[in-house]
Amino acid sequence: MPLSEIEKGLGVLAAFSEKANLVPTNREARNQIKARALKVNDRIVTDERMMLNMRDLSDEGVIKLSFGPNRHVLLKPFNDGPA
Repeated sequence: MPLSEIEKGLGVLAAFSEKANLVPTNREARNQIKARALKVNDRIVTDERMMLNMRDLSDEGVIKLSFGPNRHVLLKPFNDGPA
């Protein structure tokens, strides 16, 4: 995913549904947040308005999204600016 999306802020619903494809829709992401089934960097998501940003990047430069105990995706931003 482009680094600029993280710099601007990426909504948690879009991250799980559009970027990571862990859930099919934003509505399903909302339902899973209510069920406490979604995590960002191993922390339970409790706010559907949460924005992912540069602070969420790990030391390895990724954001870990998890749905339940066995489904995980690492979002790794790439530099999309001028070379």
